Amino acid sequence: MDLRLDRDRVVRREWLPLFAIFCMSVVSLLVVLRLALRATSRTLGLDDVLLLPSWIIFIAFASIAVFASKAGLIDRHTQDMQPSSFPIFALVSVGDLLLLNSNLALT
Repeated sequence: MDLRLDRDRVVRREWLPLFAIFCMSVVSLLVVLRLALRATSRTLGLDDVLLLPSWIIFIAFASIAVFASKAGLIDRHTQDMQPSSFPIFALVSVGDLLLLNSNLALT
């Protein structure tokens, strides 16, 4: 039985960039609608003030996911990756985790 990995024949998640872009579009539309409605009624609160930096961080987070997927870093299981791509994968993962944690702190 051959236990070597065949990294050329792995299932790649090519739908991930489109899904992330779709999520960014929906979230952006909802944020703009909420802020527009609050601005017209002149009832901006602290939650609306914190919504804007949280939205910006989410856009950065999703953009990194699109970049990483297009670069072949997160479009497959970790065990199917080439070992030479682990350092950049680790860097992208740490960056995404920092963005995610800062976003959770705002919300």
